[in-house]
Amino acid sequence: MSLFARLFRKEKEIESKIEPLIPLVQQDVISEELQAEEPAEDFWNMDPEEPAAVEEVAPAPVRNRRRRNATRILGFEGIEEETADPFDQAPSTVSQATMQFPTGWLTVIEGEGRGHSFCLAAGLNQIGRGEENSIQLDFGDTAISRKNHFSLVYDDDVKKFVLGHGGKSNIVRLNDKPVISNEEISDGDRVKVGSTILVVKTLCDENFDWNSEDNDKGQEDVAIA
Repeated sequence: MSLFARLFRKEKEIESKIEPLIPLVQQDVISEELQAEEPAEDFWNMDPEEPAAVEEVAPAPVRNRRRRNATRILGFEGIEEETADPFDQAPSTVSQATMQFPTGWLTVIEGEGRGHSFCLAAGLNQIGRGEENSIQLDFGDTAISRKNHFSLVYDDDVKKFVLGHGGKSNIVRLNDKPVISNEEISDGDRVKVGSTILVVKTLCDENFDWNSEDNDKGQEDVAIA
């Protein structure tokens, strides 16, 4: 027998011996692989997970809203309303001229110096732009003469006011009528000179006078009381 034949025969013998062992080896290998694999999770036997902690959020601060004042409706009581206190104000710094025993007042209502008021004394009150007048109307109206443009007189004997023209070229008007001669004045009459209009408010008249006997008696009664 040749050498090649002998070797082929030997190989066949070895294969015949090994072939029955192959299934056993394969079974052992598969068994080891199964053991190495991790067991599948059983969802029914799992421990319940603890819920995640929820971060507490602090409540937003409540703003202190100012209370709105309700509107007051006439006929309903109990509704509070803030009203300005008329006495809770800064006092006026304007100096107020005073006069003892005034007989009335002369007030500028239109033109330069509007709102200014002057006390009228008993007897003669000369009115013009200069300082030498009893009442000085120096507010910029150059149509008013510097000295005694017109006069107001309170006659305590007859208890009446009289308006007199000072003889100047600019006309003086009493209630829109030019003054030519002396004119009697009543409470509320208006005097116009230039662009300035003044109103006369009388205090003394037939019903009241500082020198009347009835008034003196009333003052004595008050003093005794």
